[in-house]
Amino acid sequence: MRPHLDRQKMPVIIGLFLFSLLFTPSYGQDPPAKAGETGATEQQDRSPLAESLARKEAELKKREEALKVEEERIAQVKKGIADELAKLDAARKDIEKLLEDNRALLGIADDVREKNLKRLAKIFDSMPAEQLAPVVEKLDINLLLQVVSRMKPKQAAKVMAVLSPELSARISGKMGKAEPLKEQ
Repeated sequence: MRPHLDRQKMPVIIGLFLFSLLFTPSYGQDPPAKAGETGATEQQDRSPLAESLARKEAELKKREEALKVEEERIAQVKKGIADELAKLDAARKDIEKLLEDNRALLGIADDVREKNLKRLAKIFDSMPAEQLAPVVEKLDINLLLQVVSRMKPKQAAKVMAVLSPELSARISGKMGKAEPLKEQ
């Protein structure tokens, strides 16, 4: 006996059957690829490419991280250099001030030395040459040269005349080599 089929249900049953044929994989065949998947041969062909891209991407990430580290190190070095430059600039200003102070002190010292040399020259000018010769012979040659150059020329000549010839020659030689001497 045949089961009884309702004619109204028949189109629905046929529709379901056709639907199942269309969307059900055939026996023994690979199921159709899902979106984004490729067949086995395509996957094998693209696998080295994908691996290469993945390696390149990893390498780029490493480089990027290394660059960030290097940028941070450079920023720290720049900051350190800026700090050192600021310290050097402050030290330079301190040195310039010290040099200025030293120049002022040297100027004062030079003025005092010049006054003392002039005073000693006046004292030597007032002494008789015979009494002055033994004192002058015991002085340092450089000091003697400076004092004699500040003495009155006539008195200096008298002193040079009573000095030993060797000492007179040394004084004359040094005076000849020195810069122009002050005359009074």
